[in-house]
Amino acid sequence: MLKIGAGEDWDSVVERSVTMGLSGIEALSAIPGTAGATPVQNVGAYGQEIASTLTELEAYDMKEKRFVVLKNADCGFAYRYSIFKSTENRRYIITSITLKLSRIAPQPPFYDSLQKYLDEHNITYFTPQVIRDAVIAIRKVKLPNPVLTPNTGSFFKNPIIEEWLLNELRKTYDDIPSYTMADGRFKVPAGWLIEHADLKGYAAHGMRVYDKNALVLINESASSYKDLEAFREEIINKVRDQFRITLEQEPELL
Repeated sequence: MLKIGAGEDWDSVVERSVTMGLSGIEALSAIPGTAGATPVQNVGAYGQEIASTLTELEAYDMKEKRFVVLKNADCGFAYRYSIFKSTENRRYIITSITLKLSRIAPQPPFYDSLQKYLDEHNITYFTPQVIRDAVIAIRKVKLPNPVLTPNTGSFFKNPIIEEWLLNELRKTYDDIPSYTMADGRFKVPAGWLIEHADLKGYAAHGMRVYDKNALVLINESASSYKDLEAFREEIINKVRDQFRITLEQEPELL
C-alpha cells in the first residue's frame, strides 16, 4: 500500500513508485496536477485508471464537518467519473489517497497506441520504468508543451456508445476504433471522431484543433472563455451531425 498526500505532484508520485519497482500507475505518467485530484474524474490513460489501484481516500466532509475515510466502492467510479464531480461535487476536500500497487511486471497486451510504440521500437521486455518511458515519449509527440503553446490538454472525453450505434457507424466507417466496456457498451476515441469530421487543424475564434492530436485545442489569439466555448460548440455540433455522438468536455470548469 502507498499512502500519498493530496498535495503531492502526481507525476512525482508515479516516478517514485516506478523507481520502487511498483506497477499499476506507470501508464499515468506525465499527467499534470496533484495526487488528490486524480480520483475526482478517475484519471486514466493508456489502459490504466486510478480506480483500479485506489483502495481508499481520506477527506474532510464539508457537510458533516469532520474527516472521513471513503473506500473505493464509496467513490462511484466510472469512466472519467466519480461522486466528487457529480452527486457530491464540492462536498469533500480530499487530503490523501491510498493505492494498492504491485511488484508484478506489466504484461501485454497494452493499450493500442502504447503497444504500437513498443512494437515500433522493438521493446519486448516490460518493466514499470519501460512503460513510463514509453508513455512520456508518446505524450511528448502528441501533446504540445504548454509553456511554448497555450493549450487545453485533452479537452474531450472519449464517448461511450451503445452497440447498435457502433454497428450503424461501421456501415460507413468500417475502420472506426472501439474498446469494449465492462457493461457491454463501447468506447470510441473522441480524437478519431474529430479528425474524421475534418476538424484536425481547423481554426476559429482564436482557437485551433492541434494538428498532431485532435483532442487538444490550441489558443492562438483567443482572449476569453467565450472564444473557447464557441469553438467547443462548433466541434460538438459537427461531430454530432456526422456521427450522432455528442462529445463532452473533460476538464471541469470552476
